[in-house]
Amino acid sequence: MKIANKTKKKQKRPKKSTSLDKLRTIILNKIIDEDSASKVIEKLLIFSEESSKKPITLIINSYGGSVLDGLAIIDTVKSIEAPVRTLIIGKACSMAAFIFLAGDERIMTKNSYWMIHPMSCGTYDYFSFIKDRVKFEKELNAKLLELLKKYTKLTKKDLAKFEVGELWLNSVEAKKKGITDKVI
Repeated sequence: MKIANKTKKKQKRPKKSTSLDKLRTIILNKIIDEDSASKVIEKLLIFSEESSKKPITLIINSYGGSVLDGLAIIDTVKSIEAPVRTLIIGKACSMAAFIFLAGDERIMTKNSYWMIHPMSCGTYDYFSFIKDRVKFEKELNAKLLELLKKYTKLTKKDLAKFEVGELWLNSVEAKKKGITDKVI
């Protein structure tokens, strides 16, 4: 009787394709952090590699999260060849609102909301480190303002609200201010 070789390496099975993969659809419905951003970026790159002509849909229903991880998603959306359609179903708040703006076509459902607010940051450290972080965070905030000016028709009053409070817009208001192309 021969004993089977138990040291045989298991072969990795390719991930099963889901219906969303066939539809070239990604759902971002979590806090934006390194893990969720990596998953979105991976799917964007895979779908774009499969076809640079067919659109990809990025559905957003998120309260937002990390600015740096969100900027990584935005940079990926803007650097791939495939067109990306962003769609808010529910809410796109904070960094999710900025990711929404990166879409080549931007759509909101009738009962959705888009919201931006000042960056939140907290530092409890040595003063010299805090000074460096404040400089960095001012730079990040400037990048966010630049994105708002480039991709929307927000007024000076709206932009001022971004600096000191929360700017909530329903889908109709968002359409008037050039944030969404279409309400469905």
